[in-house]
Amino acid sequence: MILATAMSSKSLEHYLPDPVQANSEQTMYIFRDGDLIIGGLVSPHTEYNQSSKTCYKLTFPSIKRTQSILYAIDKINQDKHLLPNIKLGYDIRDICGTANLASIQSLHFITNSLGRNGQTCHYHPNMTSSQSIDNKHPYGSKIAGVVGPQRSKESFAAATLLSNFDIAHVSHGSTSRVLGDKVRFKTFFRVVPSDIYQAQAIVDVLKYFNWNYIAIIAIDDGYGELLASSFSASALQHGICISMYHTLPLKWTRKHIQEIIHQLKQLSQVKVILLLCSISDAHGFLQEASHQNLKGRIFIGSDGWGYGRGLADKYASVLNEALLVSHPSKNSTDFYNYLNKLDVCQIEQTNPWLFQYLQQLMNDTHNNKSDCTIMQMLYNQLLGQDSRNEFAYEDYVIDAVYTIAHAIHRSLNCDHIACPRHKLIHFKSIDVVNALYNLTFKSITSNLIRIDGYGQGHGEYLILHNQFDAQLNEYQFKTVGRWEYYAVHPNDSKLTINDTLITWYQNSKIPSLPISQCSQDCQPGQYREYLTNMNCCWKCLACPMHSISNITNSHLCYTCDLGMVPNANQSQCKLIDITHLTLHHPLIISLIATIITGIGCVIVVWSIFIKYQNTPITRASNSLFTNYLLTGILLTYITPIILILPITTLTCNLIYISFLTSLAYIMAVILAKTHLLIKLFFPGSRLDKIIRTTFRRKSVQQITIVAVIVCLSVGIQIIALSTCPLRTARYIHNNRQVYAYCTTDTRFGFGITIAFLLTLNVICIIFAYKTRKLPQNFNEARYIYFVSITMCLVLCVIFPSYLVTRGPIQVGIAAFSNCALSMILLFCLFGPKIFIIICRPHLNTKQQVVSEIAHFSLSSNRRKKLNGDTDYVFVGRTRSTLRADTSTKPSTEIHLDPIKSHKFKSPSAESAV
Repeated sequence: MILATAMSSKSLEHYLPDPVQANSEQTMYIFRDGDLIIGGLVSPHTEYNQSSKTCYKLTFPSIKRTQSILYAIDKINQDKHLLPNIKLGYDIRDICGTANLASIQSLHFITNSLGRNGQTCHYHPNMTSSQSIDNKHPYGSKIAGVVGPQRSKESFAAATLLSNFDIAHVSHGSTSRVLGDKVRFKTFFRVVPSDIYQAQAIVDVLKYFNWNYIAIIAIDDGYGELLASSFSASALQHGICISMYHTLPLKWTRKHIQEIIHQLKQLSQVKVILLLCSISDAHGFLQEASHQNLKGRIFIGSDGWGYGRGLADKYASVLNEALLVSHPSKNSTDFYNYLNKLDVCQIEQTNPWLFQYLQQLMNDTHNNKSDCTIMQMLYNQLLGQDSRNEFAYEDYVIDAVYTIAHAIHRSLNCDHIACPRHKLIHFKSIDVVNALYNLTFKSITSNLIRIDGYGQGHGEYLILHNQFDAQLNEYQFKTVGRWEYYAVHPNDSKLTINDTLITWYQNSKIPSLPISQCSQDCQPGQYREYLTNMNCCWKCLACPMHSISNITNSHLCYTCDLGMVPNANQSQCKLIDITHLTLHHPLIISLIATIITGIGCVIVVWSIFIKYQNTPITRASNSLFTNYLLTGILLTYITPIILILPITTLTCNLIYISFLTSLAYIMAVILAKTHLLIKLFFPGSRLDKIIRTTFRRKSVQQITIVAVIVCLSVGIQIIALSTCPLRTARYIHNNRQVYAYCTTDTRFGFGITIAFLLTLNVICIIFAYKTRKLPQNFNEARYIYFVSITMCLVLCVIFPSYLVTRGPIQVGIAAFSNCALSMILLFCLFGPKIFIIICRPHLNTKQQVVSEIAHFSLSSNRRKKLNGDTDYVFVGRTRSTLRADTSTKPSTEIHLDPIKSHKFKSPSAESAV
């Protein structure tokens, strides 16, 4: 073992400055020889005086990290499976927390691993760990790799030199993304993730709490400035704005910090401040922030703070709600057991910095330099205080040492039994470098070490929150979440935060999540109008008329689709309410008047026929069919009455049923009536035979025809409504009015309905045409013929018009067409008879009826000779003889003289219809 107190190598005098002045009490490195040497760059002294070139301010955490290197090397040497027959030595050097000394000590590693002529030193098989070489080359073994430093700025200096000489370099705390540049730092590796991941973790935390307006304070070095740069690039992609960005010079003064805090006070809307610096810089900034009472802000610290020990409680007034993003740490139980068993009285040769620190502490407290008992007691007190710290960096130091050891194991092709020692003769550190790429193993700290092809560690961070610990009566950073980067899916990171562990503004009456936004959220129904190019400051404007925004912080408003309008707060589009025709609408008023007029006319006609029911004209009309027809005409008014009602699925079905039923019923009655005329006036005609053949009966009752046709219409309705159910649809008249109309998914039901009605109508036309030459008083067939043609024309017009129109026009066409059809039926079938009954009563006599029948019989070509000399006609249901004397008393027997030799048979007035 060699304890070096000064740099005395003559081979370095020409280009290596002496890191310290000649001071026999200040230790700069510790060394122990071995088959291979692992170097260490540590900072047990955290301060360095450039002018006097002296190091000072020993700290227990830094010393403990140094001790962890010794512990790891001892554990590896004791391991029978890792480098089983290889003994590792160490060369651990103090860089006093400065980049200058990091460069100088790295040069020592380089020169000590080179021979006098710049050739690589050869392995000396007879040299033991207790042996040494001359001062020019303090050891003959080769440097396998270097562990440390912790901070990025020192790693920059060391990695620049070590990479040029292919010496493996593994850091346990340097996270700057620039160190991942394999062109500049080809031999640099780390067991902690790059700041690229830390920047993304901070961005995800800000997004989680919806903080998008922040300030950044970063130290102007390779760590703080580069971390801020990585964060800014990622934040810009996620809509996070940086309202203020300041860098602290490396040699900052209180005035610098005062100016920054003064600006922060002016930005009242900035509640989140990122402080990206080392823990020593954080002390200076937070001290001034506490002095100026910068409260109500949330500081977010980076891993440069460590775990915030010494900050959380000391500056609790400004760090009350602070968050910290740092590396996860698991305290190694074995390592702490090792520390507890350490005899500090025997530590001077192995870790002189710990011995010196305890001596200084003992001098300050007990003024006794030689009492080992007191020194051990002080050491145990330090361990007890440090054990309360849940987080430490020692396990990362141990991981770094084991990383180099595993790389050596791989480069020497060792197995679990032995390593080929002959390979030590030609050992090169570049082989360790090559073995470090894509290295994965489980460390004794229980951490899974994964180093990818770029030399990066596994991306994982803890999210810490400053909270008051009632048991310790102080503030401490406590774990509240975790962020992890998945190497398999580079774009997939996972942030998990347990909100139940966080209480914001604990001292306030109503704890609530802090808001760090330039502008308040724009609610649905509003949109953003940006005030700056950062897209973080805006004003909320209401959406224009007839447009909406349905999300918070919408950038645009959207026009509602046709037939839809915004709701009251313009956050959703809603369907325009269907416009129903009201009683005050002119169309409804005129339609009601028409319906009342039509129904009134039917009642008047019916009343006249009832009053004059015993007159020949009324009796010739057949009261049964008259009642049927008038009933059918009244039924046709049901359809326009339903059309007045609001259109629903029920009314759609009722309209269809009433329309088809009423028209089918009327056509059935007309068809039955014309068939009766054909049977009476043209017995044995072709049409009569067709009817009898269809119904397979010699004599067909007229009511049977009506019943069959009505049943057919009912069957068609059932088929149509079951196969093509009616439903309502919306017709958009304009963007302000919507009407309902009836429709179906297919036109099958509509088609069979039209076909059925047109078929009935054509049959009525044929039958009416056949009976067009009956006597005038029996010549309803002429009007039936006219009515049938008119109905056919109306149907051919009403159906297409109904299909192509919508809204009030459709209702008007359907309703007025029905009313017109009803009026045509009424006036064509009953108008002439009413005219004779009211205006020409002299024609409403039995003699006139019989005279017309006789005239029709004499001119008819269908006279048939009967047996005997007398012809007969049927009057009612009795057979009577016709005689020439028309002046006889009215009776069922009328005598007519034979007209020469012509004999005929004619239907009676009452039985003709």
